Amino acid sequence: MPKTRVRSAYQWWMFLAASIYILTLCLNAWVEAFGPADVGLQYSVRDSSGVRPSFEIEGVLPDSPLERAGAQAGDVIRTAHGRAIAGQTDWFLARAHFETDRPIQLEVRRGQEDLHLAVTVSERNWRTWDPGVVAFQMTRVAVLLVAIIVVLCRPADASARLVGLLFATVAVAEAFPPAGWAAALRHLPPLLGIPIALASVSWLLMPVPWLVLAMMFPRPRSLRPWMWALILAPVVVLAPLILMSAIAVVYEPAGLAMPVPFLDVARTRELQSIWGVIPTLFVNLWPLYQPEFHAYLLQFWAGVSLSWWIAGSVAIVLTARRVTGQDERRLMRRLIIALVAALGIGIHNVFVRNWGYWFGFSTPVVFSTVSLVAEAVALTFLAGMLVYSVIRRPG
Repeated sequence: MPKTRVRSAYQWWMFLAASIYILTLCLNAWVEAFGPADVGLQYSVRDSSGVRPSFEIEGVLPDSPLERAGAQAGDVIRTAHGRAIAGQTDWFLARAHFETDRPIQLEVRRGQEDLHLAVTVSERNWRTWDPGVVAFQMTRVAVLLVAIIVVLCRPADASARLVGLLFATVAVAEAFPPAGWAAALRHLPPLLGIPIALASVSWLLMPVPWLVLAMMFPRPRSLRPWMWALILAPVVVLAPLILMSAIAVVYEPAGLAMPVPFLDVARTRELQSIWGVIPTLFVNLWPLYQPEFHAYLLQFWAGVSLSWWIAGSVAIVLTARRVTGQDERRLMRRLIIALVAALGIGIHNVFVRNWGYWFGFSTPVVFSTVSLVAEAVALTFLAGMLVYSVIRRPG
């Protein structure tokens, strides 16, 4: 009698992973809706060779919490809640700990004078939403549902599980933590807070499951050990740093208050604007912190991510040229269409986020925040196309 047993197609870890991503989406959506609204800050980062960057208030929105606290254009924010601010990375980390109706203590430099301001945000963020943000939030829910459905439809299929993982990470992704995100997680037990924090930044390693999927689709194949080692190398290098940093951002922000704030220089901000990620997620706790090294580490992550995405896309195209079955050829064509749609969405999103920063004049409608509605529709179409390809795959 063979020493094997029949195992259920549904494994306990599938339900655990689904539960974590559902909780993550609920927490992130709650924070983005009911967390503190913007303080009314328009800023610029001043940096030059040999001089520490400074975080300068370029403008204050009328009747905003910052204006009511007495801030003025030209003020330089030195600290927030006692944390040194020398750039937008430091500000994003501090902002993640803001809470509604709780004063935010700012130390600013005005000319030769140091001032202490108490900024209180009473308005909830959902009151500032436009149609693009509403569409984006609805799309996140739809994409996570698609991720769960595809896994439930084919629980024993590795390709379905990889697709589910890809879309789950997209649905809960937080590149720039919204105001109040870390504060909300701190109120949760660490047994819940830590998995939610990690799920929120799991998108940083998305190129790895994508490349594995591309190598295995449409038919599973055996990969040599050296290929697995190469594909998984980014996880080995970056996962420990992401784990350490994500926990520190939420539970030990003081541990990230290094003697010198994060190196917020032009080349780092360019990577931030294009990739939508704050380098805080790659910062080790002091005394391991080295600003210049972690700027290179961010570049390493961006380079590896781009390489893995390109390698996976090339693998898909090459496979499409080799398959002979009519059904498989149609599936591969749909998958390539989905890839082109994903590329278009990514490029469009970069321009939406950076048009004013890059060009400094009024944003055309095609790259305005309202155009995020079209982006949300395209992302939903992409999810459906990829899921259909997986579910309809023979075997």
